[in-house]
Amino acid sequence: MSKSIFRAMLGASAICLGFVSTISNAQTANPGTCEIYRDFDYKGASGNVVGNQQKGDAVIFTDQANAPADLVGFLSNKVGYRVFYDKSWNNSISSVKVAAGCTVELHGSLKMQQGSVMPFKSYTSDTPRFNAADNDKAQMVICRCK
Repeated sequence: MSKSIFRAMLGASAICLGFVSTISNAQTANPGTCEIYRDFDYKGASGNVVGNQQKGDAVIFTDQANAPADLVGFLSNKVGYRVFYDKSWNNSISSVKVAAGCTVELHGSLKMQQGSVMPFKSYTSDTPRFNAADNDKAQMVICRCK
């Protein structure tokens, strides 16, 4: 193979790698955040939940008056999360984008079990489509980042 053909192929490979990198970056949440989406494939309404040094934000999908006091106390006092309320997201998340070093937890219940919040499903990477068992089931979301 001649050097000029090899250089042309190498240049084309670099262009392709740059294109793939651009595509993958487009599907990742902003640093230190987890992004939730109402519909599959990152469509519909979206929201950002901030994560910070293993602690982060917890968004409970009810209004403050109806949030279980033991849960709010555990999240804010014992764990140190900032707690927010937004009932419009209850049972409405279908996809997530997760920044590098972050974990998003989707909790299907607001009940405390054995001194902790359970059950939950966690994701550490972008997920364009939840399976039927997880789709539209979250009652709370927590984002934790390293």
